[in-house]
Amino acid sequence: MNSQCFDGPGRCTPPTVTGACRKESDCGASGDFCLPPGEFIGCGICNNNPVTCSEDTECSTGLVCVTTQPSDCICEHTNICKPVCTAQSCAAGESCRADGHCAPTVCVTGADCVPHFECTPAADNTHECTRKYCEDDTGCPGGACVLGQCFETAGQCQLPVP
Repeated sequence: MNSQCFDGPGRCTPPTVTGACRKESDCGASGDFCLPPGEFIGCGICNNNPVTCSEDTECSTGLVCVTTQPSDCICEHTNICKPVCTAQSCAAGESCRADGHCAPTVCVTGADCVPHFECTPAADNTHECTRKYCEDDTGCPGGACVLGQCFETAGQCQLPVP
């Protein structure tokens, strides 16, 4: 059950999982879609009154100003104050920076990245870990090619959140 909804735990209908997938066509024609592992399905209802910010100094101690993500259940794309990151709170391929924000892991070679990620040039002349692109499972040793990217497991066919 999604406890991320702004109006409290138990107020959202949990998604219906209908099977494993690697591409949208694996889910049939019933309105299901292929959700990659670890991706957020959404809230169904969003929060129209978030407390917004434009920089970290506007947030209380222990919070940083970050761009909203789907899991924040905010209707508008904006910035909000959220807790500083920890090594465990960042997504795969990201690291917690000293400023409390998650960012792609900086790398020199692919060995610096977690499985299913590769070291690619970044805009600031450094390199960062990005999810590998693939055409099928053979491009993802030990994993699955889901919607053209490598993941640890196959995705899940799910109905949209009401």
